[in-house]
Amino acid sequence: MAYTLNQTILWSQSILGSYIPLTAQTGNEPATTIGNMVVVFVNSPPFTWATNRAEDTSLTTVAGQSDYQLSIANFGFLEKLSLIDGGGKYWDVPRIYNTTAINKNTDQTKRPDAVSVSLINPGTSVTLRFPSMDAIYTSCITTYQKAPVLFSATSQDWFTQCNLPQSQMHIYNNLFLGEAFQTNGDEQSAAIYRRRGMAALLATAEGLTEMQKSMIFAQAMFSDLQTIAANLRTQAAAQARTI
Repeated sequence: MAYTLNQTILWSQSILGSYIPLTAQTGNEPATTIGNMVVVFVNSPPFTWATNRAEDTSLTTVAGQSDYQLSIANFGFLEKLSLIDGGGKYWDVPRIYNTTAINKNTDQTKRPDAVSVSLINPGTSVTLRFPSMDAIYTSCITTYQKAPVLFSATSQDWFTQCNLPQSQMHIYNNLFLGEAFQTNGDEQSAAIYRRRGMAALLATAEGLTEMQKSMIFAQAMFSDLQTIAANLRTQAAAQARTI
């Protein structure tokens, strides 16, 4: 059986008690916004999930052309990109920039070693920029994480609507409850459940260094999800600029 936002609300309400009504306001607020904050956080960099991954193979390159617009309506952020030459050989592009721009170039002598997300038109397209393009690549595999899809009703379930499977219930339920306590100003209880959710998230996530995990967990002790997410985006941009 699918696990819905309403089930998370009922579980949380049983712990919060009646002094924090989660659906008392129009639009089932603040529960709807808290749920969507959790969805955006878990499905944003640096976290990548197989349940939120998609691939696009529509890109064909032109020698000397840097910019390519792809009609991808649900693009969130770029994860990997591989070029396939005329002989069927795969070439990985090792450096991926989601927040840092790179210069436009018409160099036709160098296989591209980087790609940046130059422009996102939400719900319509994404433009990728390469610093060089030496040849025609007959196909490319663009692997990306999908943009977060938000709840619009409490009857929707976490996986079908938001790509968060039931195996991550211990993550999103604890993060939800932490933000619910934060909404009421109970910072001590908020920190307890936020730490539980963050510990489960970091234990499940792959591709992070121990230093990154320690920094994210430390931030969770003193900040809400919105602040943590903003800090992670800033750190990702700073890291990209040093490469």
